Amino acid sequence: MRIELLLFLSILAVMVVLIACSVPRRPTPALSPTLFPQLTLTMYDPQLVARVAGEAAIAATILPPEPQLPEIEISPPRCYRSISPQLTCLGYLRNLTDADLADISVRARISGAQSGETVFSLEQPELYAGGRAPYRLQMPDSREENAALEIALASARPASARSLELGLEDETGLYQPEINSYRFRATLRNGSAASVSDIRLIVTLENSDGALIGYRAADWQIELPSGAALPVDLRITPLEAAAGIRHQVIALAQAAPQPAELHLSQ
Repeated sequence: MRIELLLFLSILAVMVVLIACSVPRRPTPALSPTLFPQLTLTMYDPQLVARVAGEAAIAATILPPEPQLPEIEISPPRCYRSISPQLTCLGYLRNLTDADLADISVRARISGAQSGETVFSLEQPELYAGGRAPYRLQMPDSREENAALEIALASARPASARSLELGLEDETGLYQPEINSYRFRATLRNGSAASVSDIRLIVTLENSDGALIGYRAADWQIELPSGAALPVDLRITPLEAAAGIRHQVIALAQAAPQPAELHLSQ
């Protein structure tokens, strides 16, 4: 009798195991080092950004500069819409004079029933003689069919001095189309004989046709001694997905203020 009971219990245990294995189980989420479940978040969807250029949504007109202003050529911008009611326009300014210029600002006006105007400054401190610099305009978007964008030079003056250019080492750029992200990495090197501060890095993205499709400016309010290096790792989101994306970069800084000399009275 005891043997039969043990045999019955063994068979019952095997059946319980088989039934448990046949029931589908919900997968257990992987745990991070903090013991919280890991989550995958989609931070950017390329379908949420629509290109305005070529869609007859915004017509851009470049107005001639005032007679008292230096001759600066403004390229027609490429404008993009985002999921927010904001218009982002990218383009280039070209200095047609033989002198470096500074304090450059541009006025943009959207006409229509919901008109608006904004003045934005060139983030590159100086526009060198004969050179060009990227500009970025961001303003509320007028989604009217007949809206038009007017752009004109607002201010510019001769530059009193040039910013210091930092050296670039180990410079790489990689476009990841699956997340529409461009990763820029480099090391900034102060090759001057003195410390610098107020470091500004401007990275722009161009497609294979040379059109400006991405822009990012980064600032460091630090002092970088002579010969010192600053590693940089930035992500830039192109405003349109494209093959053959390449970057342009400029790294500038100002001479660090020298400590005041202490004069002792005799």
